[in-house]
Amino acid sequence: MNKKFELFKKVCYAKGKEQFDLLYHPTEKGYIRRQGTEKFNPSDTCRFCFKKIDEKDFEVSYSYWNAFLNACHKSCKNQGEKGETEACQDVDKDCNFCKHFLREVIVKDANLQDKEKRGIFPALEGWQGKCEKFKKTVFGYSDFCSGKDCFVSRV
Repeated sequence: MNKKFELFKKVCYAKGKEQFDLLYHPTEKGYIRRQGTEKFNPSDTCRFCFKKIDEKDFEVSYSYWNAFLNACHKSCKNQGEKGETEACQDVDKDCNFCKHFLREVIVKDANLQDKEKRGIFPALEGWQGKCEKFKKTVFGYSDFCSGKDCFVSRV
């Protein structure tokens, strides 16, 4: 486990002032602080099965959307992350995560070339590729909800 994950584990099991100090006050042991991109949910409860985590069974898991650091059991991590990925992709239903989509090239202003999304602003970076199901050129977006009925998760 890397240094950041070790410190996150300490925060998850700390209580009261000790937890606050680990979160916000620099010490010789280090500290975690929300610094723009670093997001976390300190807890000694598994994010997937909601049961307490023994310190020997502690694992770090990133959430699918927004990449929050979370705690989970080692035994819950793979299946939990896979289920979360499928659920989140099923919400978006975008070509980018579809089993039939073959990525070819990143396009900076993909939605300006994409007939389905031409009116959407600001410009979206996306992938241009081929849909193997419909045998045509399509665009896929990582941060966009397309809601396509033909979507099949590749997970």
